[in-house]
Amino acid sequence: LPLKNLKNKYEFEQELKKEIINLSMYPALVLGTSIIIISILFKFVVPKFSGIYNDLNKEIPLLTKIMIKISNLYGKYFIIISISVIGLFFFSITYCKKNKENFEKLLIKFPAVKKLYQEFRILYFSQSMSILLNSGVEIIRSIELSAQTAGSLLEKELKILVKKLEQGHSISTIIENMQFFDNEYKNYILIGEETGNLGFVFSHITDIYFMRIKEKTKRFLKILEPVSIIFIAFFIGLIVISVLLPVFRLGENLNI
Repeated sequence: LPLKNLKNKYEFEQELKKEIINLSMYPALVLGTSIIIISILFKFVVPKFSGIYNDLNKEIPLLTKIMIKISNLYGKYFIIISISVIGLFFFSITYCKKNKENFEKLLIKFPAVKKLYQEFRILYFSQSMSILLNSGVEIIRSIELSAQTAGSLLEKELKILVKKLEQGHSISTIIENMQFFDNEYKNYILIGEETGNLGFVFSHITDIYFMRIKEKTKRFLKILEPVSIIFIAFFIGLIVISVLLPVFRLGENLNI
């Protein structure tokens, strides 16, 4: 039974990761393609127009000057900028791993992310508790082990939970005063404690939160798709308009 529960745990985590990766593919593809397009514009297109405008010896709009300046800097320091961006990316990942608590505190400052993040952590905690309790592990040891997958913020609260359990308090009473869990979750724990079947309740909570997170992640990324397209289209459009502005002005001057 413990091996079967462990197998279910890994299959569950794999399925969750697969769902998130599948849903993230389109926004990631849009972002990657947009970065390539903007790079091409700054590296090859804008410099061509810049040379034309220099030959015309005409005053060009401020927006065009800014874009040409950015393009010149991009072309001159292309390798340095690329290395810096890659270095910043890997530094951010390393920093987040080493400073998990600070990173999590930053995440929950964003209302759109806070609830989803909390539910992710509760899901992993509940799934671990379900496996351990149904495998016959006593509750305090189950919480201690489950806390390792709960994230820094929830782990701190779970350590307090363990201390109070050792003092003789009931789990439902302790969780009642914890901010990380919502009222629905607290009610489930109360029912599980009163029926003496917390393992089953945690299994039920895991199923509920898995479906909830799956739907919320899908909804969040569906909203992200048009937002990312609009955001990128704005920047690409801004570059194109800034490059073509002098052409429009030249046409007006010639009464075309």
